Amino acid sequence: MTLRMIVGRAGTSKSSYIINEMKEKLKKEPAGKSIFYIVPEQMTFQQEYTLFQDEEIRGSIRAQVMSFSRLAWRVLQETGGSTKQFISSTGIQMMLRKIIEQRDEQFNYFQKAIDKQGFIEELEGMITEFKRHCITPEMLKEQMTFTEQNISLHHKLNDLHYIYDELTKLLMFKYIDGEDQLQLLKERIKDTKLLQGAEIYIDGFHRFTPNELEIITELMKSCKRVTVALTLDDRELDDELSELDLFYQTKETYYTLNQIANEQDIKVLDPLVLDLEKGRLKNRPHFLHLEANFDERPTPPYHHDINQFIKLAEAVHPRAELEGVIQEILRLVREENYRYRDMVIFVRDTAEYHDLIKTMFNDYDIPVFIDEKRPMIHHPFIEFIRSLFEVVDSNWRYDAVFRLLKTGFITPTNEEFPLDEDGIDELENYVLEYGIRRKNQWTQKEKWIYKRFRGFEEAAQTDRELKEERKINSYREQVVSVLLPFDEAIREKETVKERCEIIYRFFEQLMIPKKLEKRRTSFDDLGQVEKAREEEQVWNGVIQLLDELVEMIGDEKLPLSMFINTLEAGLDSLQFAHVPPTIDHVIVGTIDHSRISSKKCAFLLGVNEGSWPMKPPVDGMINEQERELLKQIGLELAESSRRVLLDDHFYMYLAFTSATDYLWVSYVLSDNEGNTKTPAPIVNRLRELFPSIQEPILLMDPDELQHATRFITTPKKTLAPLTVQLARYMRGYKMENIWWDVLNWYIEHEPKYHTTYRVLQSLFYENRPTPLSRKTVEELHPKQIKTSVSRLEMLYRCSFQHFAQYGLQLEERRTYKLDAPDIGQLFHEALKTITQWIQEEGRDFAELTKQDSEKYARKSISHLAPVLQHHILTSSNRYRYIQRKLQEVIAQATYILSEQARASGFSPIGIELGFGMQDDLPPIKIPLPNGYELLLRGRIDRVDKSIHNDQLYLRIIDYKSSSRGLNLADVYYGLALQMLTYLDVILKQAKEWLGMEANPAGILYFHVHNAMLQVSEKLDDDQIMKELFKQYKMDGLVISEQEVAKLMDTQVDTGYSNIIPVAFKKDGSFYSSSKVADVDTFTLLREHMNRLIKRAGILITSGEVKLDPYENKDGNACRFCPFKSVCQFDPLLEENKYRKLPPLKENQVLEKLQDLTEKEGI
Repeated sequence: MTLRMIVGRAGTSKSSYIINEMKEKLKKEPAGKSIFYIVPEQMTFQQEYTLFQDEEIRGSIRAQVMSFSRLAWRVLQETGGSTKQFISSTGIQMMLRKIIEQRDEQFNYFQKAIDKQGFIEELEGMITEFKRHCITPEMLKEQMTFTEQNISLHHKLNDLHYIYDELTKLLMFKYIDGEDQLQLLKERIKDTKLLQGAEIYIDGFHRFTPNELEIITELMKSCKRVTVALTLDDRELDDELSELDLFYQTKETYYTLNQIANEQDIKVLDPLVLDLEKGRLKNRPHFLHLEANFDERPTPPYHHDINQFIKLAEAVHPRAELEGVIQEILRLVREENYRYRDMVIFVRDTAEYHDLIKTMFNDYDIPVFIDEKRPMIHHPFIEFIRSLFEVVDSNWRYDAVFRLLKTGFITPTNEEFPLDEDGIDELENYVLEYGIRRKNQWTQKEKWIYKRFRGFEEAAQTDRELKEERKINSYREQVVSVLLPFDEAIREKETVKERCEIIYRFFEQLMIPKKLEKRRTSFDDLGQVEKAREEEQVWNGVIQLLDELVEMIGDEKLPLSMFINTLEAGLDSLQFAHVPPTIDHVIVGTIDHSRISSKKCAFLLGVNEGSWPMKPPVDGMINEQERELLKQIGLELAESSRRVLLDDHFYMYLAFTSATDYLWVSYVLSDNEGNTKTPAPIVNRLRELFPSIQEPILLMDPDELQHATRFITTPKKTLAPLTVQLARYMRGYKMENIWWDVLNWYIEHEPKYHTTYRVLQSLFYENRPTPLSRKTVEELHPKQIKTSVSRLEMLYRCSFQHFAQYGLQLEERRTYKLDAPDIGQLFHEALKTITQWIQEEGRDFAELTKQDSEKYARKSISHLAPVLQHHILTSSNRYRYIQRKLQEVIAQATYILSEQARASGFSPIGIELGFGMQDDLPPIKIPLPNGYELLLRGRIDRVDKSIHNDQLYLRIIDYKSSSRGLNLADVYYGLALQMLTYLDVILKQAKEWLGMEANPAGILYFHVHNAMLQVSEKLDDDQIMKELFKQYKMDGLVISEQEVAKLMDTQVDTGYSNIIPVAFKKDGSFYSSSKVADVDTFTLLREHMNRLIKRAGILITSGEVKLDPYENKDGNACRFCPFKSVCQFDPLLEENKYRKLPPLKENQVLEKLQDLTEKEGI
C-alpha cells in the first residue's frame, strides 16, 4: 500500500513514462494482478489507443484504461451495488423540471428565472457541485441559519435546499446518478477483489473533487500501489503554496495527496522527477526556452532564429484566420511530410469556431474531429418531437405544424397528391393565405375552399381552382390523419407511462426507426461517419429518456403542460458523444477541457484579450462573494472566479507547450459581428521571449491582397481566389504571374463547359436582361394583347418589373393580412355599392343625411366584409375593431360626398364604369405598326356629367385611399396615365354612350380617409363639420371655363373652393394657384397619352426587357418593388443605373408636349 508521485513540468513525457511502464509489466507478466489506468473521461479513447497500438501488445485483460465513473460501474457490478437504476443527467433535469412545476408556492429567489433557457441545466450543475463536495440537503439546511443576515443568499439556499431535498427523496433507494455512483464506489472498494493488490495509475488530472479524493484514499488502502502523475515544477515542491503560482492547483493536489497518505499511514515514496531534457522537447531549445520562461519575470530573450518553428499571425476576422490555418496545415502535409494526426487546433470558444471549422475543413477535404459534446436539440428527430408537442399545446399553431412537417418524418399516404416537400410548401402557402391558425380549422368537417380573391363580384371557381382545392384538402387529410389521433390520445391519458407508450407507438406507426436507419446508411455511403452515428445516438437517447421517465414517475398523473415541460427539459439536455471517426485527422479541442498533448504541430486560435486567459462567466447561481461566505461557515464549493482566472494561465501554459515541432499563434482584429478585438497580453510576451520572431502574417480575404499565392491549395478552393485575382487584374491592379499558371492548369485539366468555365464567365457577366427572342414573344403574347393602364404605368416605372409581373407572372406569397390595396378596394366597392343602392331607391346623393350615411356604411361593410380576404375582418377582435374604423371612414366619406353633391351641378352617370370585353363600354383598340393590337380595358370609379349651354361636360372622379394629386411631370414620363386615359376613353365614346359629343370638365381625386383636425381653439359642431369638409377637398385638374368650374361648387362665388382645387377672383377669373387647363391643354395631354400607350405596346411586343427603374426627387421604382431579389439591381454596378427623371414644371411639360405634337405634325 504505497503512494508514488510522478512529477515534472509540461513536456517531460509523464504519460509516456506511465504507458511504457505498463507495457513492460504486461510483457513480463500478462496475467498478473490488475492494472488500472485512470484518466479523465475525454482522454480514455486516446490513451487506450496509445497503450494497445504496440505490436507486442495487441490487447490485455490485465490492463484497463478507464475513468472514475467507468471504474465505479465495474466495481458495483462485482459487489452488487449496481442494483439501483442509473439515472443520467437527462433524467435528473427532467426530475428537476417536474419538482419545479409541482411546487404550489412561489420560489423565494428563482421564481422569475425558472422558465428561462438554461436554468434547469444550471440548477443541475449546482446540485452536482453540492454532491461533489459532499454537501447533503441536511447540511445545507443546518448552515442556512448562519446566512440570515444575507437575505439574498438565504433565499437562494432556501430554494436550492427545497429542490435538492425533493430530488434526493425521489432518487432515494431506487436510483443513482453519476455522483452517487462515485459515493457508492468509495464504500465498495474495500469489498471488491478486483482492486485487491492491483496497481493504479492516475494521469491527466490537475485537481480532484472531494468525492474523487475519498475514492483515491480508499484505493491507497486496498491497492498495491497508487501512482499519480502531476504537472508541476519539482524545484518548488518544498516551497509554500502561493495563489499566484503557475502550478498552484497541481501543487495543492500534491500536498493534499501527501497529507491524506500520511493520515492513513500509507507509505509515500519519493516523488519520481522526470527530466525536461529527456522529454518530448529534447533537442528543441526554442520550445524548452518557452516552457522554462513562460511565467518568468523579467523575461529572458532567445536570440536565435525561430521563425520556422513558431509563427505569429493576425487575421481580419475568424474566417480569414481559419483559412490561413488550413493553408498552413496543407503546406505542412505537402512540403514537410506531416500527417493530419500530428496536428491539434486549440480554441477557447468552440461556439464561435465550430460551424466555420466543420464547413471549411470539409471544403478543403481535410478530416477533422472536434473534441466536444454537442446538443441534440437541432437534430430533425428532436425538432419533430418538440414541434409535435407544441402542436398539441398551442392548439395547432401554424408555425408548429409546419416545423413538424418539414422535419420529413410524416409519411405521404396519398399517391395522387403525396405530401412531399413541394406539397408541404403548397399547403403552407394556403394556410398563410387563408389564415388557418387553430385546430378546429384543420379538423372541420367542411372542406377547405380554394378561391382566389379577384374582387367583390361573386364568381364561380375555375377548373384550376377546383383541382387545387382537391389537392389542398388531400394534403390536409394526410396531416390530420396522423396528428389528430395522437392529439386525442395524448390528451386522454393521464399517467406518464401511458403517454410514453403513446409516443413510442406513434414513432413505430411513422416507422421512424427505419427512417433514421435509412438516414444513417445514406450518411455512411457518403463517408460521413460522424453524422451516421448521430442517427443511432439520437434514437437511443430519446428511448432512454422515455425509459427513465417511465422508470421514475411512470405511475404519476401529470397535467399535460407539466408532462410537456418535463419532456422538453430532457430533450434540451441530450447530447451527442463522438469518438474520432478516423485515425488520421486534425483534432480540435479547448485547452481546459481537452487532454491533448505530444502533438507535433499545435495551432492556437483566437489568442485575444478576454479569451487567453478566458474571462470567467458571469456569476452563476451562487456568486463569488457568497461562495467566500459559505466557505467561512464550513460549506466549501468549487473554486471562485478569481481562482478560475488564475488557473487559466496554467491551461495556457499547457497549450503553448503542447507542440514538439511547430507552434502557430494567431489572433483576430474583429469577431464575426465586426466588433473590434485586441491581441491577448501573451502575444506581446511571445515577442519578448523571441525578439527575432517575424511580424505577424496578415490573414485577409483574397480580394484584398496582391500576394495571395497561399490561396493556391486544392482545385475546388483555388477557383474562387483565381476569379478574384483575375477580377482585380481587369480593374487595373497587378497580379502575380503564378495565377496565369493556375488558369492554364484549369484550362488544360477541365472540360470547356465545366464548373470552372462557368465561374470564370462571371468575370464578364453584366447584370443586364437579355432581350426575348421573336419565338418567345410570339408564345408569350397573342396578336391581340389585353392590357390595363396600370400595367403600362408599371412598364414606364421599370421594364423588368413589368416583365416579372406580367411576362413571368411572378407574385409574392399571399398572407392573411389586410394591406393598403385591400382597404382601397373596400372603399371603392363600398362607395360604389352605396351609390347603387341610392339609385335603386330612386334617391339622390344630395338628399343624404348624416344618419343615412352611417346606415349605408354599416350595411355596405356587413355586405362586403365576408368577401374581403377570406373573412379577415371577422377573424379576430383586432380586425373587428379595424372594421368598425373603416365603417366610420366610409360613413364620413359618404356624408362628405352628399354635401359635395348638394353644392354641385354635376351628377353621377357612371359608377365603377368598365370598358373592355363584356363591359359597359367597349375596349379601346390600338393597332401597332408591328401587326399586334392593344386592347385597353379598365374600370372608372365615377363619371359625372353636366349640361351647360347645350354642351355636355364630363368629369372623372377617382376614389383614393392615399393622398395624391395630378403631377404633369409624372404624366409626361408615363408614370400617371390612368386619369387622362380614362378621360380620353369617355370623351371618345360619349356619342355612342350618351348620344352627344362631350367636353372635358376635369379629372379629380377624392381622398377617402379618416380626417383629423388640429386646431388651437374650441369649435362648435357646425365649425367642426366645415373644417372636416375642407379636409376632403379634391385635387386634380379642372377645365378653365369659369362657369363650368362654378357648376362643380355652386356655393363659391369668390375665393377658394372647398370642393375643387380652384379659387375665383372678384372679376370671376381664376387665381394663379388654381389647377385649371383649357380644352387645348386637355387635348395635348390626351394625345400624349395615346402616344405613350402605343410606345408601350411596341416595347412589350418587341421583346426588349431592360433593367431601367426610374428615379426622381420623390423616390425610385425599386422602393416597394417585390422583385428586387430577382433582378439583383445594384446602382453601384456600372451597367445598373437609375433612369433619372429630371423635375419639370407644368409650363415645361406643356412646352415639351407642344414640341412633340409639332414634330409629329411635320
